[in-house]
Amino acid sequence: MVSGAILYIGFNFLKGIDLFSNSNKYYAYYSNIDGLTVSNPVTLNGFAIGRVSDISIIQERNNMVEVEFDIKEYIKIGKSSKAELVTDILGSKSVVLHTIEEEELIPPGGTIEGIIEQSIFETILDTADPIKSTILKLNSLLNGFSGTKIKLDSLLVSFKKTADGINKNIDLNQNKLQKIIENLMQLTEDLGDEEHGIKPLVGNFKTFSDSLKVLELSKTVNNLNKTLVSLDETLKKVNSGDGSMAKFINNDSLYTNLNNTAADLDKLLIDLKENPNRYVHFSLFGRKDK
Repeated sequence: MVSGAILYIGFNFLKGIDLFSNSNKYYAYYSNIDGLTVSNPVTLNGFAIGRVSDISIIQERNNMVEVEFDIKEYIKIGKSSKAELVTDILGSKSVVLHTIEEEELIPPGGTIEGIIEQSIFETILDTADPIKSTILKLNSLLNGFSGTKIKLDSLLVSFKKTADGINKNIDLNQNKLQKIIENLMQLTEDLGDEEHGIKPLVGNFKTFSDSLKVLELSKTVNNLNKTLVSLDETLKKVNSGDGSMAKFINNDSLYTNLNNTAADLDKLLIDLKENPNRYVHFSLFGRKDK
């Protein structure tokens, strides 16, 4: 019996359960425990904080399964905590406690909300709906591409017709194009000819331009010479006293007479202004003033 007790204590110790530490009891209810047994661990963030201490069925609550937990005394469990029944990849059962820090706590002997982890099969079924929806969207997209493919095929046919037309026009006008190319080549050769090409033409044009410049300059110089000769003759006549201009320039009598005339005219205007009756006689009744 002692060996059995030692074996039980050692087995629970290996499972992370300290039978000599103080613990509190809590309860959770499940519709199906799926093979959960007494002594299965209760963990928090992967750390063993207790174990399943008892399991019973409550027929008064629609055959719900009551699971009793022994959880270490120092673990504080809030009102929002959940006890999730999970199954690992090897099929082992355990209870995972999900808790957050909050002021209101579940007292020892209280009930924790029990939830069951979704099975792999259920997860696959839940994932199948989005996959199915995605496949439907892809099919719709591919159908849209099908319509686009028809339009692209039509466009490619139009391009092919245009290309065929261009090739046909090139074939029909190939001789003309060849003739144009030959004419351009001949023109290039003619322009490059040292004797009859563009170089002698440019030289001749330059010579012609130079000749025009020389001719215009010569004509301008001749006209200027004639003008200077005429001006020289005019100045000689002025200096010799011939003509009216010479007399006007060389003789100051005309200036003197004009100056005297202007002075007399000025005196006349002053007298007219001061004594108008001497020059203008006016009567309202037609009589003359004596």
